[in-house]
Amino acid sequence: MVSIKNQLIRAAAVGTVGVAAMAGFVGPASAGTTLTLSHSAVATAAAKPNSNIIGSGKTVNYSPKSLKVKWSGATQKTCTVKIESFTISNTTKTTETVTFSGKTFAKIPARKGIGVCVFGTGTATGAFGLAANKKAKLTVNVS
Repeated sequence: MVSIKNQLIRAAAVGTVGVAAMAGFVGPASAGTTLTLSHSAVATAAAKPNSNIIGSGKTVNYSPKSLKVKWSGATQKTCTVKIESFTISNTTKTTETVTFSGKTFAKIPARKGIGVCVFGTGTATGAFGLAANKKAKLTVNVS
């Protein structure tokens, strides 16, 4: 297991709020790999790897369940549409809570999406979950 710093940043159209948390990322990584996660609530522009949240209630899940993404950069910056690594779109009729390491990463309103920035170097693999379905898993492979 590789320990990483998980920095959550919600970027709104009018400002930015930051909240720090610690997390672990499981998977292959070089010994010195440091990874920082951020997400942006702004609309996405260019096509990025995307996973949709589908279904309802306890059957919500990700589609696709795995993404291959690129680093947003080597060091953390403000997460913007221009540097997002991937997006998560909520196609359901209710707000869904995305989790990372068992803790809330983002709440995505119905029919909305977020962009996720991943800062670091090397390779890493991590998994996002959904609060409504503990078996739901989105595997993200970063290089």
